[in-house]
Amino acid sequence: MLDESEGDARNELSGTVAGPSVQAGSIYGGIRFYAGSRPSFPTPAQLPGPGLCAGRDRELAGLRRLTMQDIDAGYPFLLVITGVAGVGKTALALNWLHELREEYADGQLFVDLRGFAGDGDPMPPHDALGQFLRALGIDAASVPATQDERAALFRSLTTERRLIILLDNADSVAQVRPLLPGPGPALIVVTTRKRLPELARAVDGAHFLHLTPLDEPGALKLLSGIVSRERIQAEPDAALSLVSLCGGLPHAVCASGDRLAAHQGRKIARVVAELADDARRLSALRAVFDGSYRALTEDAARLYRLLSVHPPPEFEPTAAAALAGVNDGEVARLLDSLVEANLLEAANERFRFHDLIRLHAHEKLMEAESETTRQAAYARLVEHYLATQDRAVRAADV
Repeated sequence: MLDESEGDARNELSGTVAGPSVQAGSIYGGIRFYAGSRPSFPTPAQLPGPGLCAGRDRELAGLRRLTMQDIDAGYPFLLVITGVAGVGKTALALNWLHELREEYADGQLFVDLRGFAGDGDPMPPHDALGQFLRALGIDAASVPATQDERAALFRSLTTERRLIILLDNADSVAQVRPLLPGPGPALIVVTTRKRLPELARAVDGAHFLHLTPLDEPGALKLLSGIVSRERIQAEPDAALSLVSLCGGLPHAVCASGDRLAAHQGRKIARVVAELADDARRLSALRAVFDGSYRALTEDAARLYRLLSVHPPPEFEPTAAAALAGVNDGEVARLLDSLVEANLLEAANERFRFHDLIRLHAHEKLMEAESETTRQAAYARLVEHYLATQDRAVRAADV
């Protein structure tokens, strides 16, 4: 309403107004409106470089078959890669995902969830969501405060988008669930030292890949990517001994290869001799095994330590129960937790340590348990096997 009484001009805006509005009286000349343009954000390309990944031809071929079968179906595709520390889960994931980058035009998101970091707690989903939202163009000031609001906005932004999302070093299902995108053709890969079977319910048709240590040809192939073929061909037996002492774990093979690459004149046999010392052999993987160990409950960590008293290579649950001095039901629960953490391997109701993990368990035993405790555990184990033998003899005489 324009009121010109008493020589005053006044504009009043009345009624219900929604959104921007302009109220003007007499205007002369042209009228122009300018709206600042929103800053454009680059398509996120957060995947680290693929790095060295050798000896995984079979696993990569299997992943490529999955690619052809399921990835273009128009719904989220979830792959969970599990395995012991140092087995090369992240390297395999990155090599596969880099092959697929061009098929995912909306970009790649990556976060290290630090599930087993030795220098702090796992990353909360709240923080990871903040990183993702900013990478997708949300101004820092507009990122919601609560985790639920962030997760909801993340799902809205990712619905029907062709994105690669790599969630590295996850510790739990609770850490992963809020980071899953909205409906659409996204590819999500989770790497973890735990089994996390509950993720099968998070995305329909989820796939699981349990990664095992490299066989000898694969480990030698990995070593040859760091050390020249000529050096390996000059000492083939020593090279084979080296990868055997590394237990087929890529992290350990690479650490030994790096030592050789840094000293061109050093013989492979010399490094093999050094690795004969258990402490030196474990040094490359001590930190990563420590992360898995710290994540155990107190009673599971105690069983982990005491199991190193058992002579290798395998044992049954009854022997584990004797070592720990617990009943069969309790030991079954604890063994399950160690398998879940990929610190034990299970097959046909028997269990075994990877060689390097057994060395780590024994190191923790010597640090945490007294001589009296160690001797008592060994005595219980001997008594168990003597009783087992006695029962077998009595049964044979019947």
